[in-house]
Amino acid sequence: MWLTLRRKFMNLAEIDLIYQVAEKDALATFASSAVVKSPLLVVVAALTFILPISTVLAPSSLRVVPHISTSWKSCQIPSGNLANDGSTLYLTGFRGFWSSSSPAGQQLAIATLVGQQILPIRSVCGSDCEYSVSFPSVAIQCQSGAEIPEGMKGEDQIGGQIDIVTYWNATPVHPLDGLSDPSDPFYVYWNSHDVSGSSGQARCTVGLAQYSFTIRYSAGQQSVSYNVTHTGDRIFPSLVNSTASEMRYSDQLLSVAFSARFVLLGALSDVVLGVNGLGLTSDSLVTSAAFLDSSSESFIWGDVVGGIEQLSHNISAGILTLNLGVQDGQCLVDTLDVVYQYDWLNLFLPYAIIFLLCSLCVAAGIIAFFRFNPENLTSSFSDTVSITRNPTLDTFVHEDEADETRQENSSLRLRLGKLRTGGLRFGTLEDLKSE
Repeated sequence: MWLTLRRKFMNLAEIDLIYQVAEKDALATFASSAVVKSPLLVVVAALTFILPISTVLAPSSLRVVPHISTSWKSCQIPSGNLANDGSTLYLTGFRGFWSSSSPAGQQLAIATLVGQQILPIRSVCGSDCEYSVSFPSVAIQCQSGAEIPEGMKGEDQIGGQIDIVTYWNATPVHPLDGLSDPSDPFYVYWNSHDVSGSSGQARCTVGLAQYSFTIRYSAGQQSVSYNVTHTGDRIFPSLVNSTASEMRYSDQLLSVAFSARFVLLGALSDVVLGVNGLGLTSDSLVTSAAFLDSSSESFIWGDVVGGIEQLSHNISAGILTLNLGVQDGQCLVDTLDVVYQYDWLNLFLPYAIIFLLCSLCVAAGIIAFFRFNPENLTSSFSDTVSITRNPTLDTFVHEDEADETRQENSSLRLRLGKLRTGGLRFGTLEDLKSE
């Protein structure tokens, strides 16, 4: 303000306008000729209006950042111990010895065969956690390309009059003992309609293995990883002198082995008699297997050996879905913590810009104060009265105090400066000393 008043000659209305801008009159600042008369003053006044914007921008730099912390906690996990009381997978016959797998055991194998994946396991530690459990179970290992008995491939019968096209054939190594010994090895032959599928033969053995499962839940979604250590041990029926726990454990294992073979054994063949086809014959559940391409009407096999071995692993993992009791364990639990953080860029920029502008304004104000306002004048009423009392203004007001129109439209132009008679006052060009 003082820079403008000291440098420019203005009439009384324009001087009054400068005072209004200095007093933060928004209408005088943005809707008047002040921007032409004193652009620097208008810019500084406008800055004082926008300074509070920084208080609006700063909160936007505060953001909520999800932070996941993990910790081990004691929990009760499924035991997977087939010796425990609970779900029973076997049926007993003569003298209470094992005779077959129960419907529960067969349903477990069928459900696993169809999906070719581990069944959903109920979480015991929440929607975001992890735990590990180990127990022995059944595992199948297949030797691809092994020799198989003659006739499994469905060769011509009766001099070519009957043609059997076999797409699947799985039979025990010892057929007579196959029903009584679930751990008996078995042969597998498979044949696809065209070259897009796989064809081959294998010999598969059923034995014990130690499983180590890690069950992970993320947002309620299950993922299971596991390691399998094959012990090479066969599964034998319980002995006469076995304890109740040992007998139950043996019968349970036999049922798991029986169920795994149950869904695989059998044949799938197309029988042709002369020119007439007798149609497709099947006594196997393998048509529900995930390693058979079900999107085609033809028989297109995928990775059969891998599918059979994975089937036994998935059935073993399914044991964790059974009611076999719990055991003490450690669960790795993810906890979502809400952390408040400031975005340094969003926080720094508004304050930095305001600080820079304020610093420039303060520097300019200090310079203007010492250069153009040595009398320490302010815009107060007393200071204004003191600098407007001079002979020229007294005469002007005395002669025209009744003529307001003339005062407002007067061509009298004044500037703040040192008068020839002394003192810092508003005066005309003739009243002021040259500076």
